Amino acid sequence: MKTTAIIASLFLVLGIFFYTLFPTTPSSNHIAQVSTSTAPITGTFISFPWSKARNFSPQQWEKEFKDMAQIGIKNVIVAGVHVANYSQVQDGTYYAHLDAIFTNATHTNMTVYISPVDYNNYYTSTENRTRLIDLSKQYALEIKNRGYTNKSEFAGWYVQEEALLNVDYNDYSSWKVLADYYKSLTPNKKVLTAPYYLAPCYPGRFRCNNQWWPNKNPTEMAANAKKFIENTNIDILAVQDGVGASGITIAELNEFLPAMNQAIISAGKEFWVDAEIFRYTPDHSTFVPASINSLTAQLTALQNYPITIWIYDFMSQQNDTASQDLFTAYLQHYNILPSAPMYYYHTQNKACGQTISSYSDVATCQTNLGLYMSGQTTGICYPTLTECQTAHPPLKRGDLNSDSKVDIFDFNLLISKFGNPYTIFDFNDIVVNFGK
Repeated sequence: MKTTAIIASLFLVLGIFFYTLFPTTPSSNHIAQVSTSTAPITGTFISFPWSKARNFSPQQWEKEFKDMAQIGIKNVIVAGVHVANYSQVQDGTYYAHLDAIFTNATHTNMTVYISPVDYNNYYTSTENRTRLIDLSKQYALEIKNRGYTNKSEFAGWYVQEEALLNVDYNDYSSWKVLADYYKSLTPNKKVLTAPYYLAPCYPGRFRCNNQWWPNKNPTEMAANAKKFIENTNIDILAVQDGVGASGITIAELNEFLPAMNQAIISAGKEFWVDAEIFRYTPDHSTFVPASINSLTAQLTALQNYPITIWIYDFMSQQNDTASQDLFTAYLQHYNILPSAPMYYYHTQNKACGQTISSYSDVATCQTNLGLYMSGQTTGICYPTLTECQTAHPPLKRGDLNSDSKVDIFDFNLLISKFGNPYTIFDFNDIVVNFGK
């Protein structure tokens, strides 16, 4: 007993020094946010060549995914893990960003589709198209060998080359070769692509001055879409709606999309719509975020289909003011409740902790406790710290044997079980509260 007391005294003397070095606040765990929103957007593209996300830090990725989860996004399509031949950015490889994407997809219950390479010259010649296919195969195998395709969040592949559904193709090999190869690597995963279409031209219509494509009515466009997906081994057709880039009207959406949807469903495939949430400036020099009135009218026309958006930058809180304003207006229009951190009782730390992520409702928070902190909490979230502490009155810190006082017996328990389960943080608590 004397030996134990001497050791305890030594601990007490050293305590003042160690206490200044180590915090006594229990660590909080990452509880991710999953939105219960019924707003229409369910997916988004992240394009490294076009997106500011290529320069994100891990903290910025975490915020981006929290914001995306808040508006209800479930699917993320990564366009170009490798980037080649772009004039506006250097060639690059983005595996560090892909790591961050998968980490945050885990925390937010999102799935991830991957395009191995983004290469902008593939339209110009057969030689360049062949290069795209070769690069895509090379990098897809590299992605598989790095273990990304084994992650539970990995849902499949994205074939980047954009087909124009107005065209009567005789050769579908650019898409089929890649779809076949991707499925040979991951037989149980899906392949998607995002073709576009152009509504009939008329005098004065934008993009029609040098028309080289045939006009198609909705029935003809649907037939081309069905022929395309039946000849490419692709599972999901995420058709670009053309509202932003081509000025397709709401009336035209209501004519063309139902016909294409019916054709794709009849082929046993999935039909998504890629909503262009941007608009041209009046001089057609660049894209800017759509107004909320224009966007909601567009989304109403698309409400019967799964909706992805190109690209999330146009709603990102980490982009320009116009993008931030669109994000806020979207939340308000669809009555997505404002989010805030909540509290939970940590059964190991025996204290109430604050969630890192924000939640708009208790039920979503509790779902995440069960997913990410099973066995570490009671599974109950509280909107305020007071409510948590009322339900779980804090124990006297340092009272390891729960006898309502901090004394030599707590030191004895600390010494006998130091390292498992007790740590320097328990020692700090004893030093601070000894004799109380």
